[in-house]
Amino acid sequence: MVEIQATYDSGEPLAEAQVQVYDPTNPQTPRFTGKTDRGGQFSFTPDQPGTWEVTVRQAGHGASSAIPVDNTGAVAATFSGNSQLTLLQKSLIAGAIIWGSIGTALYFRQGKR
Repeated sequence: MVEIQATYDSGEPLAEAQVQVYDPTNPQTPRFTGKTDRGGQFSFTPDQPGTWEVTVRQAGHGASSAIPVDNTGAVAATFSGNSQLTLLQKSLIAGAIIWGSIGTALYFRQGKR
């Protein structure tokens, strides 16, 4: 059984939030749907190995997680629910920020002439 705990950034439970779980063979149609309980918890039992996608949403808040399930039905030991950016993604974000800053500075500099 896979149990999730949905919370806001503040740590407060995401109570009564909509949950959709997609199995590895059909990522377009939810295999399980439901709501989190008052504590923001939801559980489901995967019946096949692979990466299960879980989305939790409530009033504009929420997130998605890819949960790897091994052949025994357990969550893979290396799984962490925290989404980590790769070095390439971090570099692209930094480049976009720098590019945007330069463009903004040049735009306002032209207005002074």
